[in-house]
Amino acid sequence: MSKSSLQYTLMGEYAFHQGNFDEAKTFFSLAAKANPSSAYLQLRWALELARAGDLPEAKKSALQSLDLDPKYWEGKFFLAKLYALEQKFEESITLFDEILDQMQASDTEAQDLIDVKFSLSSVFIDMGQLQKSQLLLESILEEDPEHIFAYYYLGRVYAEQLRFQKALEAYRQTVAIDPSFSASWKAIGFIEQYLGNKNKSLEAFKQASLASPADIEVHRHLMDEYLQRNEIEKAAQVAEQMIQKYPDLSVFRVRLGLFYYQLGKLEQSRETLLPLAKDPYALGDHLYYLAVVENALGDYEAAVKHLKRVEATSDSFENAVIARAMILHHLKKDKKSQKVLVKAHREKPKATAITLALSSLYLKTNQINKSKTLLERAVAQNENDEGIWFALAETYEKSGNFSAQETSLKKVLALNGNHAYALNYLGYTYAERGIKLGEAEKLILRALELEPQDAYIQDSLAWVYYQKQEYQKAMQLLEQAMQGAPNEPIIIEHYAQALTKMKQHEKARDYYQKLVDMVEDAHAKQKFRQKIKELSTM
Repeated sequence: MSKSSLQYTLMGEYAFHQGNFDEAKTFFSLAAKANPSSAYLQLRWALELARAGDLPEAKKSALQSLDLDPKYWEGKFFLAKLYALEQKFEESITLFDEILDQMQASDTEAQDLIDVKFSLSSVFIDMGQLQKSQLLLESILEEDPEHIFAYYYLGRVYAEQLRFQKALEAYRQTVAIDPSFSASWKAIGFIEQYLGNKNKSLEAFKQASLASPADIEVHRHLMDEYLQRNEIEKAAQVAEQMIQKYPDLSVFRVRLGLFYYQLGKLEQSRETLLPLAKDPYALGDHLYYLAVVENALGDYEAAVKHLKRVEATSDSFENAVIARAMILHHLKKDKKSQKVLVKAHREKPKATAITLALSSLYLKTNQINKSKTLLERAVAQNENDEGIWFALAETYEKSGNFSAQETSLKKVLALNGNHAYALNYLGYTYAERGIKLGEAEKLILRALELEPQDAYIQDSLAWVYYQKQEYQKAMQLLEQAMQGAPNEPIIIEHYAQALTKMKQHEKARDYYQKLVDMVEDAHAKQKFRQKIKELSTM
């Protein structure tokens, strides 16, 4: 090697070890040009070209090294790996076979032979020839029982063969050799998760997070493990750790903001999510989440401001429009609320959620005909939308059209026989009118099978029994319903009526008084006061 090529080589090695790969590539290029007959320097330059992503030039340089020395096995080895990267597997295998034959015929160091076998096993995995890879890896482990990567790749082979226990054994061998080998902890976590071993998968992801405290994927899975156990505090702690490392990484910031929201830490949730909203190109999802928090904090102006920024192309657009309209309705700005929904409906006429929100607002503001027209048009365009039929039933009820209401609910049940709320609604409609009580009972019992803890369905069944004059059964169900919805006026009123029928007048008066204190509507207050007055004479 000439003096200049040696100097460039040493400078290249120094730059490489300092992490200055561009400089290293330059120096090895100069070294190869200074000594064009050196197979080693041509290969060394090829390595730096490959590192820089210039595979075509790397291949040229590697081929040149073999032209200079056809028996240069290191050049063949590099070229074989390049062919594998290009998925030219036949050319790759041919070179690997040549290398192995050459090594076996000469006095090759054992570690070099192991390295070649290991790379070949990786090629076999890429080719899907798992049995060949397995045999090679097992032979490597016979020669080197501490070869951590051989165990790791063997675990991969077993996992792809669905031999999960063998895969776990191989992966656990790697972490026995090196407890900080996070790739194996991750693999163990995924397999244990797949096998349903929740505690073992959690422990594996914990170990992976300790081994790789900056690994984003590991910490995302660790968060998910805690979420599956509903351990929100611990999931939040993981997100907090990652935000400290990656303050600009939105995936953890969003999750942490939502965790704080779930934990009732609204101020912390807002502080966590606010930086995302400062981005002029903030994602609609992020703006929507922040608006939900602002709304919970009672800052309606801020919530509306964020919701207005959600663009129509965002997946959160429908939710944002509906939330904005609901806030405006809450603020008694119904004209603005209606304007928001009408505009959104024009932009997205097939968005069922927006249609239903607009129809609901029409009903709340006593615009029954507008609701009816809107929903009838919608159902004409999509007669298989059970949500629209259900809303149409509510609209027909408001307009006093019982026949159309009944037809709409039957249409819902024709589309979905397990629609618990349609079953309940139709059954309660019959019970309220005192008709078809046997059918009403069957409908509501089916609804209760589907939603056994629903207080409103329990109330409906109680009302069937009330209409059948089975007052004791009605009272038992109403007491159960009041446990689930202790402040629901209609359930309390039904209970007071059942108490009256059971001649428990004093107790009935107490519940009517509770209703007087609870409701805001003046007409309803007067009705309940009249009931108290009537009971006082009994």
